[in-house]
Amino acid sequence: MKISRAILALFVMTAALCRGAEEEHKPAKTGPVRVEEGAVIVSADAQKRNGFQFAEIKPVEISKELSAFGTIVDPAPLLLLETELNDAEAATLIASNQLQRARTLFQDDQTVSRRTLETAENQLRIENTRREVAQRRIAFEWGNMLGSGTNAQALAEQLLTRKSSLARVELPIGQHLPSGKFLIRLRQAGSDKWLPSSFVGFATAVDARAQGESFFAKVENPPATMRPGAAIEARIADPAAIEKGSLVPAAAILRYLGEHWIYIKEGPERFEKKQIALERRENGGWFTKTLFEANTSCVVEGAASLLSAELQAAFGGEPE
Repeated sequence: MKISRAILALFVMTAALCRGAEEEHKPAKTGPVRVEEGAVIVSADAQKRNGFQFAEIKPVEISKELSAFGTIVDPAPLLLLETELNDAEAATLIASNQLQRARTLFQDDQTVSRRTLETAENQLRIENTRREVAQRRIAFEWGNMLGSGTNAQALAEQLLTRKSSLARVELPIGQHLPSGKFLIRLRQAGSDKWLPSSFVGFATAVDARAQGESFFAKVENPPATMRPGAAIEARIADPAAIEKGSLVPAAAILRYLGEHWIYIKEGPERFEKKQIALERRENGGWFTKTLFEANTSCVVEGAASLLSAELQAAFGGEPE
């Protein structure tokens, strides 16, 4: 009996050793999709079946840009001030003509009394003061660039006829406009279309909420949707400051675990996931400061299936 048990145990051990040897010499899986050493291997046939498409990651050099936000300004307060200034200037002209007439009559044969002459002089001083107050209010509330009646009137006319829109842009705290030449472009919230804009002048007061540097920018021939109060995004480019990086196609970018990733084509059938930091959207893609080797391609169609294969392999499943 004891001998039989010993023979049975020996048989079981021999069978286990044979199975171990078979597993050791069993060929590695060579399915159409597999994960090896942090990369996803996809056969050419599987790539074709899943409609894989690729695009080159282009090296680029672009001007450094500041991002800011703001709103389209309501022109009504400026129009009221401009009307007040026009009225004051008209009254000043009338008072000046009356003084000149009174002075002439008084000097010739004293047809008018000295008191009338003094009254005319005093009226001119009053009207001059009204005109100066109106000019100072425009300069104080809208900046020194609107300090003259001509500029205020021209801008008011453009805003009234919808030939232009005026935006107040708020820079983040601690950021300032470039000291040299710079370019401004604006777009309305929710729109992909950027509009060229021109710098008009600095705002004279700080926004109580934003607390950053503020300035006015003008858009010529604005779209009908760009009405007063509309939220806008602004980009201020400094041509003197150049940033080097890469332009990644938008379709290649995946969001996973709160970060952005792309799959790089490392070989005909080998793909590796790489994390990138997105800076800003440019020309249908995203600018990143990450530099890639020349002729590097990424997956723009099929990247989601690569991520799925990696996740399945990580949890012990078989990539499909």
